Parts: sequence; C-alpha cells; structure tokens
Amino acid sequence: MKKNKFLIIIPLMIMIFSFFITGMESTDSIENLEIVSGLGIDIKCKTDNSIEYSVPLSAYVFDESGESSENTRISSTIRDGVARTLGATRENRQSISDKQSILGFEKVYVVSENSAVYGIGPIMDILFRNPQLNDTGYFVICKGRAKDMLSYKVKGYPSSSDFIEGLLKNEFNYAFFPKNTKITDLYTSLRVEGVNPVIPYIEIGNDGIKVSGMALFKDERMVARSDFDDSKWLNLLRNDKGRGIVSLQKTSKNYSDFYADSSRKVHVDKIDGKLHFTIDLRLKGDIVTNTYFRDLSKNKDVKRAFEKKIDEKVRKNCYLIINKMKNEYKMDCIGLGQYAAARYGRWSNTDWNREVLNSSIDINVKTSIKSWGRGSFEK
Repeated sequence: MKKNKFLIIIPLMIMIFSFFITGMESTDSIENLEIVSGLGIDIKCKTDNSIEYSVPLSAYVFDESGESSENTRISSTIRDGVARTLGATRENRQSISDKQSILGFEKVYVVSENSAVYGIGPIMDILFRNPQLNDTGYFVICKGRAKDMLSYKVKGYPSSSDFIEGLLKNEFNYAFFPKNTKITDLYTSLRVEGVNPVIPYIEIGNDGIKVSGMALFKDERMVARSDFDDSKWLNLLRNDKGRGIVSLQKTSKNYSDFYADSSRKVHVDKIDGKLHFTIDLRLKGDIVTNTYFRDLSKNKDVKRAFEKKIDEKVRKNCYLIINKMKNEYKMDCIGLGQYAAARYGRWSNTDWNREVLNSSIDINVKTSIKSWGRGSFEK
C-alpha cells in the first residue's frame, strides 16, 4: 500500500516543483493548492437561444496528517463553475473555492453528450486559447453529466480522472481501439478536410466506468453513437493500426479466438464519375484459444480454412458497418473523404460526406496466423 502511495505522490510532487520553478505566482503550502486532474463540460438549456455552462474541475486535495510524507493523504474534490459563457465559469468557480487551482496536468477532458450534441466548437476554442492547459490530455464523451463522471469514486484511485486516463490509454490493446484519442488529435481531425471526429464514449454501468462505444461527429456536433460491438468494426475500418480479438464459434464448447494486429490501406478511384473505394485490411496474430479446428497447427488445409473464415467474418461485419454508415448514421464516419480530397483536390467546397455516401466501397481482408501459442490441448 505504501508503495502505491509513493507511485502517486512522487509524480505529483514533481508537478508542484515544476509549477514553482516557472516563476508563476504560487501559494505558501501544498495544502493551499489544488492540482487539476480532470475537466468537464456540461450544459443546461434555459431557452432555445440561451444555455448555461457548467465546468467542473476534479482537483487533488492534499491532507497532511503527520510529519512524514507517508502520512499525506491524496483524494480529490469537485470545484464547479456555472455561467452563461465558458470563460465566466472561472469567476463563479473561484468565488466558492479557498484554494488556487493549478492547470497544466489535466489527464482527461470529459464532455457530456448534451454538450457534444450542442457542439464542441466553443469548447475547443477556450481549451486551445489557454496556454496553461495540457494539450495532450485525453478527450472523451460521457453519458449523463460530466460532473457525475468526475465525481465517481473508483477504489484505489485518488480521482476518476486517473482511472479514465488509464482506461483510454490501455483500451488500444483491444477492440481495434484508436490510440490517438487526445485533445490534440481531436483538434487535428476537426481541421482535416474529409474527416469527421470519432471520440470514445464512456458511461457508468453496474461494474463502474466503462467504454461503451464511440461518439460520431459531423463537423463539430455529435450526431450518433455506435455501441461497443459496432465500434470494434468501425475502429478497424477507420484506423490504420489496431489490435483486437476476432472469434469464431460453432457451439458453447467449440470456438476459436484470434488476437490480431491490424493494418489498413485505402485506394480511391472514380468509375463513371462516382467515387469507388477499396479498403485492404490485413490481420496478423496469434491463436488465443482453439477448441473448434482440429489439427490447426499441423494441417495447412485446416490453417487456410481458419484464415478464410476469419476473412469472411471480418468482411461481413465491416459491410454491416458500411451499410449503417450509409443508411443510419448518414455521414462518413470512417474517414474515407480525406483520401478523396487528397487525390481529387482540396478546398473545392465539395461535400465529402455526400460523395462518400454515394460511393461504392469494396473491402478485402487477408488473415495470417503468426503463432499458435505455447501448444494445444487436444484429445
């Protein structure tokens, strides 16, 4: 337990030291400081043309109960500011706080779904105008209020911001989750022609905070949400590099799990004046478990049959996402427009969402087994 305390205290002390040596105005003791670990955005619509912003900050609180640094307890508290503009929330928040907030070490920026639907343009504006804010923090959309998400207590963590950061950082290893989900990546995607942002979506379930899908944006506004299962294939189609498990199952006892690294290449042409995209997906990975294909590691024909079935399953699920993209989401959520813009001309006032929805899309999948693991259990 003491070791875990040091793992938290040491980085925080480094942060505070860095703050002091910058020459910025500081207070006289650690107890009078609040290091912000997470920032949230909520809105409340007063009328059709009037909204009220709520900007809660999750801040570390240091309570020194003894002379030894081992007795310094670290917890977190929420400081909320409410006003009709984002900037004015700072004044409101400081009017009820007796401590100085230190910005620059935010781990996450949590935006409520209501705020995302209203539009994240003003949010991005104020975040990037403030030179003290951390521009490498993770950006995420949440179900319900951001304040409730930041207030949620996670056992073993001083704040939910610490847990959410780890959740988004390590989800990359599964579900073909994007690695670049930081605020700088969002800012870039908002400025690249032919790209609509896709942002992780989290909620509080029976087991605590979890990633439950992806929030789909058209320009600066959230317009749809894909659930976790659909997000897996959407991420595979959208991202060049990823990792995930593809499963084949015959019965409850006969199944195979394939843990693969993915890569993606996109080719675009025009056929009869209409865009045509070819997406080449490559999956290369390891057999995690196999009670389905007998002699998989010994028989080349069985190996090819397995790889073919993986190809077919991935292709089928990807086409289902393409169908949803065209008929349900009605926007380019896999970033094909940027390839068309790069080939056929940027800044031409072309509606790339419309062009992609009217295009034809082919998907090619190539699977290869890299390893069978340590061995197999066969009777």
